[in-house]
Amino acid sequence: MTIVYLSIFVLFALWISLQEKRGISNLLGFGTAAMMVIFLIQVYAGTSSMEDKLGLMAVSMLLLGCYSALFSMIKNPVMRLALLGAGLILGNKAINQTLINSKTIDVDPTGEIILRLDANSEREIALLESKYDVHLVPTFTPDHYNTTDLDDYYTIDIADDRLSEIKSLYTAIEQEHSVRELIWNTIYKSTLTIGEAAPQRKGNYLTNDPMRNRQWNLDAIKYDEMLTYIAHNNIKPRKTARLFILDSGIDSAHEEMNGVYRSLASRYDSDIKGHGTHCAGVAAASNNNGKGISSVIPSAQWATVTSISVLGDNGFGSRKTILEGMITAVDQGADVISMSLGGLSLFGSRGLYDQAVDYANDNGAIVVVAAGNSNSDADSYSPANSSGSITVSAIDENLNRAAFSNTVQNIEKAVAAPGTNILSAFPGNRYETYNGTSMATPHVAGLIAVLRSVQPRLTVDQAYTILRDTGMPTGDTRLTGKLIYPKEALRRAVER
Repeated sequence: MTIVYLSIFVLFALWISLQEKRGISNLLGFGTAAMMVIFLIQVYAGTSSMEDKLGLMAVSMLLLGCYSALFSMIKNPVMRLALLGAGLILGNKAINQTLINSKTIDVDPTGEIILRLDANSEREIALLESKYDVHLVPTFTPDHYNTTDLDDYYTIDIADDRLSEIKSLYTAIEQEHSVRELIWNTIYKSTLTIGEAAPQRKGNYLTNDPMRNRQWNLDAIKYDEMLTYIAHNNIKPRKTARLFILDSGIDSAHEEMNGVYRSLASRYDSDIKGHGTHCAGVAAASNNNGKGISSVIPSAQWATVTSISVLGDNGFGSRKTILEGMITAVDQGADVISMSLGGLSLFGSRGLYDQAVDYANDNGAIVVVAAGNSNSDADSYSPANSSGSITVSAIDENLNRAAFSNTVQNIEKAVAAPGTNILSAFPGNRYETYNGTSMATPHVAGLIAVLRSVQPRLTVDQAYTILRDTGMPTGDTRLTGKLIYPKEALRRAVER
């Protein structure tokens, strides 16, 4: 929504500035009007009350009207450029502040606000604590603190008897000169959408797992070609890669986790929700054990899987717990971090995720994230829009974009993987079929773990280039990215 609104400012500036060029000017005028209509439709389609929607429309249109009038009056190009910059800044602030004021913000009750200080002096911290009667505690404690600014963040826990003033408190603290950044510690929720049971397929599969003939997803990425390539060329991993899945936990007692699961802490080794176990099964279920399903990673010799629970038993997790999970995975030596989660990129979430992803990349981990399931532009969702991560859209059995999948045409590094009717492990030695970019993501994370096992120093840019250059077209590649092709990706990595 914010991106659409700000684009109106840019289009209007171009429209007015290029009035002498009739064809281009008319096109820009039409584009400006179209974006205004799209913006109003987005506001109207929102989940807030009608009163809040009308308020947002009024504020945004008033600001846009003032900007348009001033821009039309000013003729100096430098002044116009300055006005455009001011309009973008004020427009972004107005939209976000209006959303903050109108939205019932779902925040973590154990720490509602995250802030970043210009300088982490004890004096600045003491002044803020005294002035606002709050307590600041360090939010993150990364091991490699010299490579990041993540240790500059603090969390504020608002006392229960002051929750009614949380928005005014947020606005007041935001004005402090010592505060560089202020972010709501919002809550995210994972969902499991039940899919249809995949029909049995005929084929001479190379794994002896009895449900392999119900895994259309592995057929779509020509999985058995990778196994054939490995066998015929006697390909051996140079290391065992470590795949970390940040989710609701993993049922470590599941028969598919035998031999491939490595525990970091016992509290991460169970999964009430089932979301994390399902993702783990897609990437790393134990192959050739004569049970259940096959997975992308050929065996534990190539890669193991480890869980960090960032979502609770109810599927909810805060921005802070997710980011803490990313930092922990990096500090524990992850090669690949798989994150089938995310939400709208509001209230400063993108910048903080960018820092966490950069921390991962700088310390040897590749982050793979879900594009999201809102049939919208993934660039409006975090961490899907983090430039340092690889974002995954979902395709269906016909290799078309899944109806729910967010699009990735505006994402820097994006690929596609199967995401409908995906059969995988579920807690209690069960197997279930689900839909989502959540299910597509571990296909890619598992494959990158395989690539890392033969090229231990593979960077995120190198991994993405391999996936893009060896990938297969989909029904709409522009909106999905290339469909991963494991055999060709592995061959490219081996030949590097």
